[in-house]
Amino acid sequence: MSDETKEAKLRNMELELQRRCEEFDKEKVQLASDKDALKQQAEQLKKERDELTKTIGQLNSSERFRKIQELLDEVYTLYVTSGGKEAELVEAIKLVLEARAKFP
Repeated sequence: MSDETKEAKLRNMELELQRRCEEFDKEKVQLASDKDALKQQAEQLKKERDELTKTIGQLNSSERFRKIQELLDEVYTLYVTSGGKEAELVEAIKLVLEARAKFP
C-alpha cells in the first residue's frame, strides 16, 4: 500500500472519528435535555399526586364527619322517642366514650 493510500485512509478514519464524536456530543446534549424534562415531569406528577391525596383526605374527613352526624341523629331520635331526655343523652354518650377509651 502506498503512503498516499495510507494517508487517505488515516484522513478518512479521522473524519469518521470526528463525525462519531460530534454525534456522541449531540446525543449527550439530548440526553441531558431529556433528563431535565423527565425531572420536571416527575416533579409535576408528585405535585398532582400530593394535591389528589389532600383532596381524598378531605373527602374522607367530611365523609367521616357526615357518618358521625348521621349516627348521632339516629341515637338522638331513638333515645328521645323512647322517653329519654336530651341532658341524659349527653351524659350517656360521655359514659359510653369513657368506657370505649378503656378498651381500645
